Amino acid sequence: MDVRPWHFYAAGALLFGIGTYLFVTEHYILAVLTVIAAVVVATEGEDIYGDWKKYKDERLRIAAEFEARANESKQSLLTFQAELDAQYLARAEREAAQPQRESRAQPNAWKRTRPYVPPKPHLPTIKPTQEPIGRGRKIAGFGFYKDNARKLVGITPDDKRISKQFDATLRTNSANPFDYRAVAIFVRKTHIGYLPAERADEWFDYLAELEEKGFHLSAIVTITAVNSPEVKTRALIKMPELESIQIDLPPSANNEPTALEQSEPN
Repeated sequence: MDVRPWHFYAAGALLFGIGTYLFVTEHYILAVLTVIAAVVVATEGEDIYGDWKKYKDERLRIAAEFEARANESKQSLLTFQAELDAQYLARAEREAAQPQRESRAQPNAWKRTRPYVPPKPHLPTIKPTQEPIGRGRKIAGFGFYKDNARKLVGITPDDKRISKQFDATLRTNSANPFDYRAVAIFVRKTHIGYLPAERADEWFDYLAELEEKGFHLSAIVTITAVNSPEVKTRALIKMPELESIQIDLPPSANNEPTALEQSEPN
């Protein structure tokens, strides 16, 4: 219904008539209140109604906007969930397509009550002739040996950040109960972790052959410690690619492996 101004004048006149009747019947208080209401309706009724209509329209607009945003958010969540599901399925397919690496751990190795400590290097260390390239790779199991790394870099509470580079020694560790082809990493005869499993599997035979000739191979390890506020430590190892590695063995070492022998299996 479209409300017009004369509707308010008519309502005021009606209320004024009711007030007159109440006055005649000696209901003075009700008569006065009714007359006041008649005056308000006749003079301010249109403005009051207009404000109420604006308030009602604003509430309807806000409700509609809220519903639209809710629907948009719901659609975004559904799209995000669909993307996550697609990524999960793609990852599951990739993992299913990859050949599974058989476990190289000894039976009940994870039930050990004491941590396994690999034997320390016992042979001279020899460096590759070429410099390793790249940023380096993370060291497996480094989280268990962070205290050793902090001692090596010697960080103090006054140091904000400290990074040091070390010559590390690689030693094969066939007695490791968790992986019989493990390669332990030592810095100044301090154990700081292992080569990642895939990298260790690639290098194990070459390193074992080199150890038979009386040498351990050297690699470069960078240890970084940061106070923020507690000390956070990380380490990266850099070494040449196995296919291109070259070393200069002393004349006393027999059967020096060539680059071809290093890259091709027997």
